[in-house]
Amino acid sequence: MSSFGTVRQDWKPGTLSSAQTDYEGLRVAIFGGTGGLGRAIARSLLHKGAEVTVVGRTLKDPPHSNRSFIPADLSSLNISRQVARDLPAETFDAVLLTHGIFAGQTREETPEGVEKDLATSAMSRWVIAQELAPRLGKEKPSRRQKPRLFVWGFPGGERALDLADIQSTRSYRWQTAHSNTVVFNEALVYHAAARFPEINVFGMNPGIIKTNIMAGALGQATLKLRAQQTLIGLLFQSAEAYAEKVVPLAVHPALEGRSGALFNRHAQPIQPNPWLKSDDHLDHVVAAAESLSAQILR
Repeated sequence: MSSFGTVRQDWKPGTLSSAQTDYEGLRVAIFGGTGGLGRAIARSLLHKGAEVTVVGRTLKDPPHSNRSFIPADLSSLNISRQVARDLPAETFDAVLLTHGIFAGQTREETPEGVEKDLATSAMSRWVIAQELAPRLGKEKPSRRQKPRLFVWGFPGGERALDLADIQSTRSYRWQTAHSNTVVFNEALVYHAAARFPEINVFGMNPGIIKTNIMAGALGQATLKLRAQQTLIGLLFQSAEAYAEKVVPLAVHPALEGRSGALFNRHAQPIQPNPWLKSDDHLDHVVAAAESLSAQILR
């Protein structure tokens, strides 16, 4: 099974199209919208007329009348929870969790004691989802669709999780550490879809796209990073091209009632991770995520 996911044959939503009017009055919060995929998606939504709230470290773009910014360190579970609590989720139609990093060559921990990639790319998302989902869109009952929560990662590929070493303390490889975040994020999609039936929850697999996310693993401004970015730019789609493909998912009616679905780099539905769906693996991953977040949150 490809890490990009296997396209589903049982559901084909067809061409995802949307009119400019579909975005009028649409309110979207993008965690991680200051760079990479989140930034490209934020720009696309703003161009189409949506109102966007961006959450992240540093906003690089010029002011925009339809954009607001909340500075936050999303590697901290406590800060992530506070931002989610303060966000008026009741007034939003969709929340996009795009923030994340790649683990470094050597293991790092946040000040809260969590492996840095796991904290930033997965556990903060669990905390945010638990805080926002019960309130999402409650003050917008007139819209024709349920509020939507999108979780970015690499769902759909077959990956297993060592539940005895989820923080990579016993054995550390950056590839394995990041793979752990992928499993946790896909589990979040299924867990949130079941726990919060009043919203629709979706998992997003963007494939390989030229962003700066690999700087932690390859080194900032290194020749190796530059070579990799050049090759990716030649062989794969840009963040902007990807954004144009997936932004219609925020409004397209074909997704209604499909909570828990996963989408690939071309916005096609894909099959779930078979390991996560077998035996009681999902229950164990959910329990591990809830246990870890409970230990950290004050």
